[in-house]
Amino acid sequence: MKEDKLFDIWEKGNDGIINEKIDKNQIAGYLQHKTYKVSRYFYLNIAFYWIIQLVNIILISMNLVGYENNPVILWVLVAMLAFSLGGLIYGIIIFYRFREINNYTNTLTNLINKQIGFLKIYYEIWLFIISLSILVLIFNVNIMVDNDNGHYPINHKGLYIIINVVIFCFIYLTQKMSGVLITRSLKAYLLDLHDGLLEQSVRVEKSKRKFKWLLILLGIIFTVTLIIGLLKFLQAGQ
Repeated sequence: MKEDKLFDIWEKGNDGIINEKIDKNQIAGYLQHKTYKVSRYFYLNIAFYWIIQLVNIILISMNLVGYENNPVILWVLVAMLAFSLGGLIYGIIIFYRFREINNYTNTLTNLINKQIGFLKIYYEIWLFIISLSILVLIFNVNIMVDNDNGHYPINHKGLYIIINVVIFCFIYLTQKMSGVLITRSLKAYLLDLHDGLLEQSVRVEKSKRKFKWLLILLGIIFTVTLIIGLLKFLQAGQ
C-alpha cells in the first residue's frame, strides 16, 4: 500500500478500514518513508548552503583585489573570508555526521532519536551560519557592483543596518520554524512507532500544511518590505 494512501485511510478515521488494512509493519514502513524524506531535506539544505560558502569565497577573493587599497573594507573582507571558510568546513563536518547517522543506525527508533539530536546541536549552529552567509553574499555582490575606485559609500548607515537585520531575521526565523516543525514531526513519528498508530503523524501533517501557507505569507511580507526599503535607500542616495 502506498504511503499517501495509508495516510488518507487513517485520516478518514474509519475504524473498520483501519483494522482491516493497516498493521504495525505498514505503519513502520510509512514512518520510515517520512523519516527518509527528512533526511533528503537536510542533505539538500546542507549542499545548497555549502555551495553558497564557495560562491562567497570566490566573491570575497575578487573583492580583496578590488579593495586592496581600502584598509577598512579589506579587514571586513578578511573576516568574511575566515567566516566563509569556517562555514565551508562546518558544512562538510555536518554532512558526514548526518550521513553517518543515516547509514549506520540499526533501527528506525534510533535513527529518529539521532536525527532529533542532530537538530538540537549541529543544525542550530548551521542556522546561524547560513543566515550570516546570505548577508555575506549580498554584501559582496553589492560592493563588487558599486565599487567606486576602491570605495563603497554607504550614505544612510542606519537604514542599511536595518535592511540587513531584517534579512538575517527572516532567513533565520524561517529556517528555525522549519527545524522546529521537523523536530515535532520526528517526535510524532517516535510516538506513533511505539504505539503502532498514526494519530500524531496525522496532526503533524495538518500542521505542515498550515505552515506552508504561513511561509508563503511571510515571504510576501518580507519581499514587499525589502522592496520598499531598497527603494527608500536608493532615493536617499540620490
